[in-house]
Amino acid sequence: MIQALSASPQDQSVVNYIYVNLYDNVDFTSSVGFNPLLGMTSQQTGKTKYLQVWKVDDAITCGGNCYDNEHSPRYTKLTWLANQVTDTPTAGGVILGTKDFPYGFYDITIYQNIYFNIDPSLAIKKLYTGILNLRPGNLNPAVKYTEYSTNDTDTDSVYITNKS
Repeated sequence: MIQALSASPQDQSVVNYIYVNLYDNVDFTSSVGFNPLLGMTSQQTGKTKYLQVWKVDDAITCGGNCYDNEHSPRYTKLTWLANQVTDTPTAGGVILGTKDFPYGFYDITIYQNIYFNIDPSLAIKKLYTGILNLRPGNLNPAVKYTEYSTNDTDTDSVYITNKS
């Protein structure tokens, strides 16, 4: 399961990372390369957001020569942003933690994609499906609890009602 944080009004943007093995499924014969598209569908509302990842970092595991079978990376690190202010799906940022896209579980799909495309029907192919858990960021608690105090002044009263 992929873990992600939502942004808060205080921090405006949170960087999220997805570590996943994608290279077994990528079609490197295509001239468009590897530009992942993320599709996130809320399991609570059924609504979907699409965004291109902000950054793909795979050279850390394959010594910079990632495009042949002999040196393929063990995993790929995809970077995307949870914003608070504006959706920028072609630049890797979306607003989450709202009424339509609440905290909780999301079905996530990663596609091999072309540049500046957020339409999955135009993507090259589906690479990965899984589950993402969206949690509030450090400065954005989901629920604020207050301690219960037992200072009720009338705790031993019995109320009798007339049933008609």
